[in-house]
Amino acid sequence: MLASALAREPGCVDAVLGLVQVRLAQDRAGDALALLDAAIRDHPRHRVLQAQRGALLGRLDRHDEAVDAFARLLREFPDEDPPDTAVALGIALCHAGRTSEGAEVLVDALPRAPLLQGFLQLGPALLALGDYEHGWPMFEHRWLAPPLFAMRAESGIPPWRGQPLAGKTVLVRAEQGIGDNVQFARFLPELRARGATVLFQPLQGLAKFAAGFPGVDRVVDDGERLPPCDFFIDLMSLPAALGLRVDAIPTSTPYLTPDVTLREMWRQRLRGDGRMHVGIAWAGRPEHRRDRHRSVTLGQLAPVLRVPGAHFVSIQKGAALRQAEQVPEDIDWTGIGPELDDLDSATAALSVLDLLICVDTGLAHIGGALGVETWMLVALPPDYRWLESGSRTSWYPSMRLFRQESRGDWKVPVEAVARALDARIRGVAPVEEPVPPASVAPFDSVRFSSLAHCASTRVGYLQYVPGTSPAGAAIHRYGEWQRALLELLASVTPKGGVLLEIGAGFGAHTVPLARIVGASGIVLAWEPDAATRTLLARNLETHGLRRVEVIARRLAGSAEAAPATTDTVDELHLGSVSGIRLHASIDPGSILSGASATLWRCRPWICVAGEPSSFDVVRALLEDHGYAVYRMLVPRYREDNHYRAARGPGDDGADVVLFALPEERPFRDLPAGCEAWT
Repeated sequence: MLASALAREPGCVDAVLGLVQVRLAQDRAGDALALLDAAIRDHPRHRVLQAQRGALLGRLDRHDEAVDAFARLLREFPDEDPPDTAVALGIALCHAGRTSEGAEVLVDALPRAPLLQGFLQLGPALLALGDYEHGWPMFEHRWLAPPLFAMRAESGIPPWRGQPLAGKTVLVRAEQGIGDNVQFARFLPELRARGATVLFQPLQGLAKFAAGFPGVDRVVDDGERLPPCDFFIDLMSLPAALGLRVDAIPTSTPYLTPDVTLREMWRQRLRGDGRMHVGIAWAGRPEHRRDRHRSVTLGQLAPVLRVPGAHFVSIQKGAALRQAEQVPEDIDWTGIGPELDDLDSATAALSVLDLLICVDTGLAHIGGALGVETWMLVALPPDYRWLESGSRTSWYPSMRLFRQESRGDWKVPVEAVARALDARIRGVAPVEEPVPPASVAPFDSVRFSSLAHCASTRVGYLQYVPGTSPAGAAIHRYGEWQRALLELLASVTPKGGVLLEIGAGFGAHTVPLARIVGASGIVLAWEPDAATRTLLARNLETHGLRRVEVIARRLAGSAEAAPATTDTVDELHLGSVSGIRLHASIDPGSILSGASATLWRCRPWICVAGEPSSFDVVRALLEDHGYAVYRMLVPRYREDNHYRAARGPGDDGADVVLFALPEERPFRDLPAGCEAWT
């Protein structure tokens, strides 16, 4: 149908864009690019077509061209969505191996356009540059994207973010791949050293393997009832909670111990003949998102296999194992991959090898954690954990890195491995190369004060900006904001009610308010700042709150003075309203002046929070509409806050909140902290 439409009207941009999506779904990205190129020849100044082309070039791994495309967009359309385009440029720069430039662009653009894909790129980019101070907090955004999005902790247990642990129990949740778990298991002993009992929840089917991790008191297997815990933390969040810097990575190896019986079995089988036993694995899991970049074919390793004097022990598994059928008979080769039916067997076999040569997979991490000499082929751009350069890594003292010099070209690193292996067999001592610089100059922290963070809070995972609002600061410090006020609003709001939230911010109250009204209710939320509105929409999406509508038009106080693009509350023509929550920063007196008919007809409760300078105007207006007005003092700090955090500076007092009910149904008993405003 789209192709027919395009044939009838060759210049139809909508038909082109639709057909491009069809071709992408058919895995025909080249055809999709040809369609875009033809359309751009007809519409050289069409911004959307050019933006789609830039994104498609990235999908085709033509990242340098994608960089040029987005840079050209910024030059040609400086006033049309430039923050979004800048984020796309930053991502493309990172993918092109220009990580430092890409991170600079993202740090500048994301406060104005907080797009999730930008944050997902920024965290690893900063880590790759060695800026762990800012990189680990940004890395937390991984929980807002698949596949981890569906694996978020929803137990209600507070997250551990560095709180005192003496006498506490911490549940550590495994995540992502085997290599990630092995790499980050090194941090578990630190929890025990701080006085905690450490429970570990492993990846499915890996309970026995995880029981060998250091610092674990008990493994909680899949489906097992969860013991009482004081805190939880995801394994790869430990560096952020510990404040890990690049020059302080724990490097005590080995910290994995193979099964004694299995190790002896492999020792008897592979040792004692005087040969040098070199483990080899050339491919990872095909479903891994970076597999096409990190894996090689066995044929590409031919220079290594031709080095005389080595006995190659293939530990490769999976579909790539079929390539071993073509290994020439004159190669000293033993294949044991199919016999390694679990990680315990693989760990035991690796532990008796003289050397492991592999690509960037979990086996490399196991080898490094065992203290086995491990040589790893590293793609360009490298995974964040290997930094931007260097042949050594602080993560594993026994590991040596052989890096691509140009994207996709394995010839140089493979030949370097072959030369090093030949020297190793001949007993020539390698030239010792230093570990990469222990630290790099981090980004100026001031630049990060307006960047969004992501954390597990009392109401679930939220994306928020810590330093630009009281709500952001409270969420960052305590994992909750104005809980006493939310408890009051829950007591006066019926299930199925309609709430109007004006000045919703990033949703610290919108999310719990939506739960208060339930599936039969609705929350209408308005937030004037575009960047904050993006965070609000994402937080609602994160929690699947489809009964919240973000109002697109602006709200104003007077219908006569309002521009054509604005509405008053009365002009929303709401059939019923249970409550209206306003923030003092958006001129609540003016907004309520445009809600007079709604106040008389629906008699909602009214809540105004924020700076109290406008409260006198609001109070007078509400009293004229037959409301009883109350002053509520909401403590900034509660000892039982979600994070169980200590009181922060400036949080000794309370925020003043104006709350009002119709005179015909005032409070029977004043809630704690409330008093009549007389």
